[in-house]
Amino acid sequence: MIEMKIIPDKLILLNVSGSVSTEKIRKNLKSDESLIHYKDEEIGTFAQSALLEYQVHVEGVKDVCRGSITEIDGNKPEGIILEEIARIIKLQRSNAPRRPQRIILLGPPGSRKTAHAKRIAEKY
Repeated sequence: MIEMKIIPDKLILLNVSGSVSTEKIRKNLKSDESLIHYKDEEIGTFAQSALLEYQVHVEGVKDVCRGSITEIDGNKPEGIILEEIARIIKLQRSNAPRRPQRIILLGPPGSRKTAHAKRIAEKY
């Protein structure tokens, strides 16, 4: 059973094609910043395993959070993705005190979750 101590206001899933995700993982593992240096044949196997593991886990998350996840096509240009996220998290007008929304960005490796989260945080 999953226990969430913080209840998110929005769950946003960035759908990115498997080939884009795999290529991003390969690029990250080949970079000089990688702590472990893999052989080329190991990188392909590792990338495929990471993507498969993500796919298995995200199906469980979708099942548990059915109806609460908004899916976005993560293959679109960054500006369009950010506009869609901004539209999803737009606050409703109310006289109630406001607090920052709790947003969880989900997506496969290489879907630029961190970059999008930083841009949204800067804006809001």
